[in-house]
Amino acid sequence: PQSPQDAAFSRLDVCIPKNEDQWQAARRNHGFETPEDVCTTVSALIQDGLLPPDLRRFIYIAVCCVECRKDEDEAFRNYRARTQAKTCSDLTIRNYMSLVRGIIALVDQRYSIIQHRAFEALVLYAPLSLKCLSHYKQAPGRFEACFPRNTVSFEVQASLPLYLPFIITSRCPQYKYVAPSIKYHLTYCDRYVEVCTALHTKLFDENAFIEFALALDRMKCVTRSLPAPQEPQPLVSSEGAHYDAVRGIWVNDVDDVDVTEYVNTEIYAIPGRLTSYKVFDISEIIQQNAATAAKEQVGCAPQEIPGVVSFKFDWSTHHDVVCSQVLGMLVS
Repeated sequence: PQSPQDAAFSRLDVCIPKNEDQWQAARRNHGFETPEDVCTTVSALIQDGLLPPDLRRFIYIAVCCVECRKDEDEAFRNYRARTQAKTCSDLTIRNYMSLVRGIIALVDQRYSIIQHRAFEALVLYAPLSLKCLSHYKQAPGRFEACFPRNTVSFEVQASLPLYLPFIITSRCPQYKYVAPSIKYHLTYCDRYVEVCTALHTKLFDENAFIEFALALDRMKCVTRSLPAPQEPQPLVSSEGAHYDAVRGIWVNDVDDVDVTEYVNTEIYAIPGRLTSYKVFDISEIIQQNAATAAKEQVGCAPQEIPGVVSFKFDWSTHHDVVCSQVLGMLVS
């Protein structure tokens, strides 16, 4: 029998179209083929229409990520009310948020190849149960392999791409697009930036979002192509220090580490090569002790570091043993 992870990826591979005939068939089946279909589907996503339960929850978790920037307690109450999950703990919701951000980051990496179809595949075709999302995040290479590699250019679907920050920002009733005044334009763009920051993504600048808002307001799609993604920028403090996402520290000397080498390249594992680091072998015994420590660790809590998927665990006696042995090797 298949393992749960194998079953999840088998289903994902079947659900995501691979060739042009499959794309058009999927669009017909999901109401995303004609310009009128595209407008109707995007409006349903924004107005909270008749959405599949898993997609609705996925969007609610993304909304919770945004609301947490202002008031975490209120955001959690809102999430429980929307999903009718009254017993859902704060830790569970935080884990859901980290899960959704991780999936968004994975799909962002597919954009450079299949553009707007990457968002379309996630929102409309991919299974989005919590168990499936967990499997996707645990095996990013297998997730990537389920997506086609054939490039695409001009389509009507690119007028209203299903990029989650576009959808989430447009769901805010106080920001309904009504007029292109300068003051309104700036307020709308500020909200979009807030949403992107909360979801740890910003493939497109504010102008791309305004184009989306205009197309939605006019309910009119035209054949077009989306711009190239923005280059990820390393985090910089007010003192000019750069954040090293690999080591989890701020460094004042920019030459200490090439931050851009590691930003958004491999989210779920530390790269095998780090500039200016020496490589040393760890004995089999220490590796076994480290594996034991990994199984025994408790107190998992996701850390809110923009652009980084990071978790904090409680320290245990098992870690003391491993740490002492590794330090002994380093100083020997």
